[in-house]
Amino acid sequence: MKWVADIKSVSHPFFAKGGMLSDSPADLANEDETKLAQETTSNVAAPAPGVPLPSIPPPVPMKDDTCTYKITYSNIQKPGCAADKCGAKIIYDVSKVEATGASCPSLKGLKVTESVTTDNGCTPGGVKTGAGCDIGDNGEVKNCTDTYAFCTSAANIKEGGCTEIYTQKLFVGGVLAETRTITFKFTKSGGTCSATVDRT
Repeated sequence: MKWVADIKSVSHPFFAKGGMLSDSPADLANEDETKLAQETTSNVAAPAPGVPLPSIPPPVPMKDDTCTYKITYSNIQKPGCAADKCGAKIIYDVSKVEATGASCPSLKGLKVTESVTTDNGCTPGGVKTGAGCDIGDNGEVKNCTDTYAFCTSAANIKEGGCTEIYTQKLFVGGVLAETRTITFKFTKSGGTCSATVDRT
């Protein structure tokens, strides 16, 4: 929580000469003239004796605009590719969204969406994403399965192997909630090809 105090400076005749007092009759006379001029040109030059100075208003709390999201995944599987293909596959469900923060919106009715880019470390190409999944009561997400498969002919993978990295950004109601990395690692030696996949 942030606080802002509206502090206003208060002037007083004592500070008119930099806070210095003198017993010299000339200085006292000049001081009286200064005070008289202030009282003449202003309706209120200084508080009357016994009247307290204006109080400083209390600090005003600022709105906390932070909201963080947590996405829960379940049923994570890595079934692999068909026998005649080299590569790897990962499948999981997006099952729940939680929001923490004073300014968080209601989750019900929002969507979990994603955008994905790839570094083309193995072969050129892109990734297509769907329209997203609806968030229901208590942040539950149903029937929302993500599948990432990189299955190709062994001839498309260079000798020694390669690494393909997908950068996945997940959004809740259009607001970035988290960023994940999906890494496919290919190994190829003497024509034999295999691959693994990890999501972090």
